[in-house]
Amino acid sequence: MFRNQIMQKEKIGMIYIYSAIDAPSRELMPMLQEIEKEFEDKVKLNFIDIYKGRSLCDRLDCTASPMTIFYTKDGVVIDGSMDCSKPAIVEKLKSLI
Repeated sequence: MFRNQIMQKEKIGMIYIYSAIDAPSRELMPMLQEIEKEFEDKVKLNFIDIYKGRSLCDRLDCTASPMTIFYTKDGVVIDGSMDCSKPAIVEKLKSLI
């Protein structure tokens, strides 16, 4: 699942690490879905709950939420950021395309 669905090789990707019990991190989800629509078929967006997806978070070396992780089409993680603002995410995605 990790390689085939999350770190797929069809598009560049972004993984949003959040906590289901943290309202502010859940409130960012609609904005992130808008960003995915803006980039249409160029970006794959995944959501991982830091508690339910603990093993996936461990593989990605993430310990905080909310945060974003960006990776290339080859599945290589290139950056992780706790800046989950729309301008920061859009800028990072544009730099990867």
